[in-house]
Amino acid sequence: HFFAFEDLLKKQENSKYKDWYFPFGFPVSVDLLKYKCFAYFPFMPKLNTQNPEVKDYLMKVTKRYLEDFQIDGYRLDVCDEISHHFWREFRQVVKQINPNAIIIGEIWYDSTLWLKGDECDTVMNYTVLTGIKDLINRKIKIIDFVNLLGKERGTANLNYYFSTLNMVSTHDTKRVYREVGCDKAKFKLALGLNFLLPGSTLLYYGDEVMMDGDADPDCRRGMIFDINMDITDYVRRLVMIKKQLGTSEIQNILITDDLYAFSRGEFIVILNLGTNSYENTFDRWDLISDSEFMEIAPLSIYVVKKMKKQG
Repeated sequence: HFFAFEDLLKKQENSKYKDWYFPFGFPVSVDLLKYKCFAYFPFMPKLNTQNPEVKDYLMKVTKRYLEDFQIDGYRLDVCDEISHHFWREFRQVVKQINPNAIIIGEIWYDSTLWLKGDECDTVMNYTVLTGIKDLINRKIKIIDFVNLLGKERGTANLNYYFSTLNMVSTHDTKRVYREVGCDKAKFKLALGLNFLLPGSTLLYYGDEVMMDGDADPDCRRGMIFDINMDITDYVRRLVMIKKQLGTSEIQNILITDDLYAFSRGEFIVILNLGTNSYENTFDRWDLISDSEFMEIAPLSIYVVKKMKKQG
């Protein structure tokens, strides 16, 4: 129902907006699909962003939200379907108005081309989402997950690395509770990693009460407002801990078949992905549960402070 497309449907080849789109022929109709569109969906016709008029219109929209509504940034849906040239101009417009506005791209694969400092500031981290899911479902080994994190750290600039949008559920994927077999312990492991790895955390609505959901559209169910105190309190504790982690880097401490421990600043994160318990050789006070633990229980995650050296 955008005015330009409605004009094209009404006036066809006589529309002054016909070059705003990519018609293959006339007459243009949503029933015949004689134009480019997103995902072959007729009600999402593709704009010609190389057209100066289209570009000018979109840049004015960009400015208006920043200036009149003072938004803090943009998330660019499937931004890999728009040219790099357009996003470079878009970034200049955004940063001239608000240098601190963040630009987040949605790209489901290697995003290096968009992260050179002239387009996106960061992206939704589908690489880590897949890694967390596969790690907890034991489809990959702990060392594979460690290497995945190491590769990302080695190839990304620091601005991206510490602002990358980590998530375990999105509006386009199965909810993480479903992904890990509706297992509460595995769900808490996934949520814990989502908060405790470097980067920003995206908490998809409903994960704070352990909502279930299959692939889209089932993952977009209406919110359940019944509070699951166990999970909600767990999330609150993770938020408190995350605020203290800042931009500290990962230092790997322990990697076995079942156990993974890494430090971030003065904190140590300990995971047990196996079915056996192990002796706790770290500090015994877990900051997530705010309690003491003598053994590292199966399918569990802990955060402790580094033990002070005796001197």
